[in-house]
Amino acid sequence: LRGQGYNIVVFSVYIPHSGRTQAPVMKTTYTALNDMLNDKTIVKTNDAVVVMGDFNSKLPRNHQGITGAWCHHKEANEGGNVLLKTCQDFGEIFEEVLYIPFYLLEY
Repeated sequence: LRGQGYNIVVFSVYIPHSGRTQAPVMKTTYTALNDMLNDKTIVKTNDAVVVMGDFNSKLPRNHQGITGAWCHHKEANEGGNVLLKTCQDFGEIFEEVLYIPFYLLEY
């Protein structure tokens, strides 16, 4: 999406689960995603990047700067660890796991 001053680049991703043995597999799919995120012909320096989709991964709670206290899982699985590394490499956060349940909000 072209904007004034910057563009918005949207990736819609499906990552196969870690048990899959036939192509496409998790590792090659993450490699392809990382290659696209690093490709300066796709993502320019000032672009806003949105990566969304089905990651088939469990992210851990309270991972500094990436997930919050209300993330569903206490620990990461194999896919979650790969996803955390991708987030650290590209400075991404997960909005869905940083929410605060409605009943805890103070007005």
